Amino acid sequence: MTKHALPKGWTWVPLGDLLADIEAGHSPKAEGRPIGPTENGVLKVSAVSWGEFRPEENKSLPPSYQVDPRLTVRQGDLLISRANTVQLVGAVVIVDKDYPRLMLSDKTLRLVPASADVSRRFLLHALRMNWVREVFEEDATGTSDSMRNLSQEKIRSAPIALAPAPEQRRIVAKLEALLARSRRAKEALDAIPALLERFRQSVLAAAFRGDLTQDWRAANPNVEPASKLLERIRTERRHLWEITELERMQTKGKEPRDDCWKERYDAPASLASTEREELPAGWEWATIEELTTGARRIAYGVLKPGEHVRDGVRLIKSGQVRNGFMSLEDDFRISRSLDEEFRKTRLSGGEVLLNLVGASIGRSAVAPAELRGANVSRAIAVLPIISGLETWVQRALEGPAGQRLMATATGGSAQPVLNLAEVRPLPVPFPPEQERREIERRVDSAFTSLSRVFTAWAAGHRQLEGLEPQILAKAFRGELVPQDPTDEPASVLLDKIRAVRSKHEQHPKPLKRLRTPRLA
Repeated sequence: MTKHALPKGWTWVPLGDLLADIEAGHSPKAEGRPIGPTENGVLKVSAVSWGEFRPEENKSLPPSYQVDPRLTVRQGDLLISRANTVQLVGAVVIVDKDYPRLMLSDKTLRLVPASADVSRRFLLHALRMNWVREVFEEDATGTSDSMRNLSQEKIRSAPIALAPAPEQRRIVAKLEALLARSRRAKEALDAIPALLERFRQSVLAAAFRGDLTQDWRAANPNVEPASKLLERIRTERRHLWEITELERMQTKGKEPRDDCWKERYDAPASLASTEREELPAGWEWATIEELTTGARRIAYGVLKPGEHVRDGVRLIKSGQVRNGFMSLEDDFRISRSLDEEFRKTRLSGGEVLLNLVGASIGRSAVAPAELRGANVSRAIAVLPIISGLETWVQRALEGPAGQRLMATATGGSAQPVLNLAEVRPLPVPFPPEQERREIERRVDSAFTSLSRVFTAWAAGHRQLEGLEPQILAKAFRGELVPQDPTDEPASVLLDKIRAVRSKHEQHPKPLKRLRTPRLA
């Protein structure tokens, strides 16, 4: 670490020179559940995040363990995580209240300042500085990619920029006032994505109820009703199936002698007889399957993709299907023979893709033209929607129709699952063609405005994320609060601490690390 010049009266010092002790308890095998109101518990590493103590993460101890009162977590304790993830090893927090039944562990330690003139809250912020993080990241050991360990010796070696005691207090007061404002702003910003999603859903709900174009209908009373268009779609769908089926038979060298083969036509799922909400005049209900082409059926994707094949066929996974758009950074590929086996879900572009499993269940997007020739994983349903209707169906899945579909999701072995039998008969409100186009135009306009707001939110969020480190850096450059030339220099404070420590070392304490007895 390269130490920068400090303000007058400050000094660099190893953390250990400012501590009377680093206290640790045990990490006995816990019960694996939260601590009950009358139970003893032990600190878990997940309870210590940056500046945030999470007591709900701690776990209960067996009745055979009795917690030593000297080891319990107390209000004002400065805790540091000795073993944690790469991002959180060395994380520090100050506890806001007493926890008389919660025991320190050997992985989450208590730092005890050697003098009342060394502010715990000043140390809290000093340990968050980038030069400390660099030392901890360099010194942390461990073979796991996610977990690291710091020895007490390495913690004691952390470089602290120590200010005079009065300036420490001024810095802490100013710093925490600014950080509190930053946190309030962040909380307000964090609430915006949920509000934007609520707005998005309200737009979709209004669109599929017909509320969004109520004025348009009043001005255009003589448009062709949706029933006429649906009749043509059904006729064309069957006609297209017959053409496709006839070509398939002829390819196999089978020439039909009569029209009996036409009876094999599998009519699309029809609406269930359950009562549905009333639609605006001229609208109709249609099932998802009725709006698919007759040449292809709704189908699942590739069952077992196997390993990545460098020169194979691109495979889209469920995590790439978002609501209304797709993430195309990932480029996983499968063998051409496997793609041929699942050619029924080979994409042409324009299909609606629907996630059927897990955390992303119900998300949908229209496959862009650039995915022509790609395939999809088993967790995705391919809906070959009639050209021109794909946006309407995708937004129906994203909006009220999709919400109804999610309510039918069945439980798999470990996660919710949607079956195609639930997708095919899903009812979708279907307006006259001219009104549908007007609805899509208005939804597009609303979503464009929504996108602009989200872009502004993202920019503000990034700026706010960078604000806290900037405030900390300013504080430890001595620029956050005015300096007082009459303040006793930090070097004098350090000399006093060392003198007291030297005196105590002539009469060392018999017990440096407290132990918890195991009871029978």
